Amino acid sequence: MNLTRRIPTKTFVLLALLTTNALAAVDETKIEGTPFVSGQSFKKGFFWYDDPSKKPIEEQEELKSAPPAAQDVQPENVDLNSAWLKASMPKLLTQAMDNPTPENLSRYYTAQRLMLDISTRFSDKSKDYFLKNPMMSEKRRQPVEKAALDAHRAIVDNNQQTVMKDIFSKSGLFFFFQSTCQFCHEESQILTFMQNYYSADILPVSMDGMGLHNGLFQNFTVPNAQIIDQFKIREVPTLYLVSKDGQSAQRISEGMISAEELKNTIILAAKGMNLINDADFQSTLDIKRQYTIGDDGVISVPKAELDADPYLLQRIMDKKLEGYDMPTADPVHYMNAGFGVQGGNYGQ
Repeated sequence: MNLTRRIPTKTFVLLALLTTNALAAVDETKIEGTPFVSGQSFKKGFFWYDDPSKKPIEEQEELKSAPPAAQDVQPENVDLNSAWLKASMPKLLTQAMDNPTPENLSRYYTAQRLMLDISTRFSDKSKDYFLKNPMMSEKRRQPVEKAALDAHRAIVDNNQQTVMKDIFSKSGLFFFFQSTCQFCHEESQILTFMQNYYSADILPVSMDGMGLHNGLFQNFTVPNAQIIDQFKIREVPTLYLVSKDGQSAQRISEGMISAEELKNTIILAAKGMNLINDADFQSTLDIKRQYTIGDDGVISVPKAELDADPYLLQRIMDKKLEGYDMPTADPVHYMNAGFGVQGGNYGQ
C-alpha cells in the first residue's frame, strides 16, 4: 500500500526537473547590448554582473569602433589674407602656367588682384600714417624726391670737402707701397687727387726701397724698425691715417681702394680717433644715422605697458628722434620773437 503511494510522488519530481531544465535552456539566450544574460543566474548567482573589462579582446574592439553619434558640422571659412596669398600664389601660378584653363586662370588672376589690393591699401594707409607721424618717415634720413635728393647731395659734397680738409689739418696718410706692385701704381694716382683736392699730407713709404715707375711720390722713405714693428705691414698698398701728434693711428685699407670709398673710410676713422665730432660726421653722410636705440644696448619697457598701449614705442622713438635734424630743413631760431615785427613792409 505504501509502495503504491510513493510512485506518483517520484514521477512528479522527475517531471518538475525536466520542465525546469527546459526553461533554463531557453533563458540562456544572450541579450545584446547588456552585460546580463537571461538564465545565467542558475550558474553564476543572482547578483552576477558581466564586467566589460574582462570581455574578449574582439568584443572590446567592436565596442570601441562603434561610430560616434552624428553631430552638426559647421562650415569652415578661409581668410583670404596675406598669409593665404603667400602660401597659395606659387601653387596657383604653377597650375595656371601648366594648365591654363579658364578655371585655373581665374583662380590665379583673382588672387593676384587681391594681393595688389591688399598692398595698395597698405601703401595708402602708410602714407596717411607718415603724414600724421613725420618722425617715423625715412625722409628724415634721406630725401626720396629727386629735387630734394639732388639739393641734399650737393650740400653733403660741400660738407665732405670741408670736413676732409679739417681732418688733414690734424692728421696725414702713410702710404706703404713697393715698386713692383701694379695696384700701388693705380692707388698712387688716387692719392695724388686726394692730395690736391683736400690738401692731404701723404708720407710715402717704399717697402723695397725703390720708387714707383709712374714717377709719383718719388720723395719716399724706407721703413725703419719702429715703423715695421708698429704697423706690421703684410701686403701693399696699405694706407694708415695718423694723427700729427703721433698719438693715434688707424688702418684705412689693405689693397687698392677707390677715391669715394677712401674718402668715406677716412671720415669714419677720423670720428673714431676724435678728430671730428658727431655733428661734423653726420653732415657728411648721404643717409643720416639716426639711432633710436643709441650706440649700444636696447630699449627696455614694462611688458604690461607695451601690451596695453600700442603707441608706447612710438612716443619713445619720437622723443629720441627729435634730437636729429632733417637733412633738407634748417632748424628755426627764435632770436627775434617778441621783439617787434620783422620783414619790412611785407611783414608789417
